[in-house]
Amino acid sequence: MARARSEVRRLLVVEDDPGLQSQLRWCFDGFDVHVAGDRHSALEMLDRHRAPVVTLDLGL
Repeated sequence: MARARSEVRRLLVVEDDPGLQSQLRWCFDGFDVHVAGDRHSALEMLDRHRAPVVTLDLGL
């Protein structure tokens, strides 16, 4: 099934390094990118935005 053009492609980036946050925002240009810098913020954003894709800094 083709994705509707108006459908927003959301993802959540969980990363505490501001430089990597910026690079990942750039890398996922065209997506609705939400960034969390810690576990607590990540859980809040996941609940609020329901992003179907999460990139996670495994060191957090």
